[in-house]
Amino acid sequence: MSSPSPHGQEPADRWLSDQHHDLRDGLRRFLDPNAGLREATLHTEHADLLATLGIALDTEAGLAAVLNPGAPDITEAIAAADPAARIALRRDPIVLILILNDILVQALVIIDHLPRGNALTIDRNHDFTNARALVGDLARDLTRARDLARDLKCDLALDRALDRTRGLLLDRAHVRSLAGDLAGNLNFAFARDFAFAPEVARERDLAGDLADHLGFYGRSDLARDLALARDLAHRVTLVVGRVLGIQHVDGFPAALLNGALDDFTQADLSHVDLTGLDLTGVRWKLPDTKWPQEIEVDDLLARSREDTPGSGIYVITRPDADVSDPESAPR
Repeated sequence: MSSPSPHGQEPADRWLSDQHHDLRDGLRRFLDPNAGLREATLHTEHADLLATLGIALDTEAGLAAVLNPGAPDITEAIAAADPAARIALRRDPIVLILILNDILVQALVIIDHLPRGNALTIDRNHDFTNARALVGDLARDLTRARDLARDLKCDLALDRALDRTRGLLLDRAHVRSLAGDLAGNLNFAFARDFAFAPEVARERDLAGDLADHLGFYGRSDLARDLALARDLAHRVTLVVGRVLGIQHVDGFPAALLNGALDDFTQADLSHVDLTGLDLTGVRWKLPDTKWPQEIEVDDLLARSREDTPGSGIYVITRPDADVSDPESAPR
């Protein structure tokens, strides 16, 4: 490098300019500004990717499958649980809450499968096949949840939510409205049956948060609300699992919706007090199901419908039902 001239401002300015040029050349040899920019944006892209993956993947379920490869099938685990606990739990409101929570998660997942925009602006060439299949599953599960709510005499607005699934416009705004209905029903169910239950205080608060978030469009954030709904579902599932003495509860809501709590075809109920319990929907089998002495099997047969002719498996119907009518069978 040349030395600055001691005479005059112009040589000094020229010297400073030369030094600045040399400095830039030196830095260019060691630094790649474009690479630095790429590195800076990489962190943002990584965070976005993780958020997307968090919606698509259930990390806890994946870890459980890896760490507990020998965990029993959830349906088998429920069937092996204490019959007294199972038959008492069938009509407990916590089961309805667990199912509603799972349906809410389904609705939020559907939103994630839909393109952004409304029904008038979204690309109609978008592949809606997966979303339509998910809506079909949601409508099926919501029908079962509505029937259970009726059995529990729980006055929920599930008919309106179910109506929303029929001819549902597959855009985010309409499905988000459905999710808002479900969150409101979930919050109401908690307030109705567990308003003063300290053992589920945190779960009750989470249900209230979800109802607030999804009840106001401006406060809705899909990643946050889906994570919150999944956290609540996991917590409630653990509560139900503890009642049955089941530790690994993956797949619990689906098993309940498929009637796992109604299967007593191999159960010994001979020492269970069934006084006051609603047995509608219970599946039992001759001669494998053992009933208490005070239960008249002939009376049970009179109000039961054989599931499949000749199978010996019966489903207890409502007291006023026509057992010869398949439509009278509990769902």
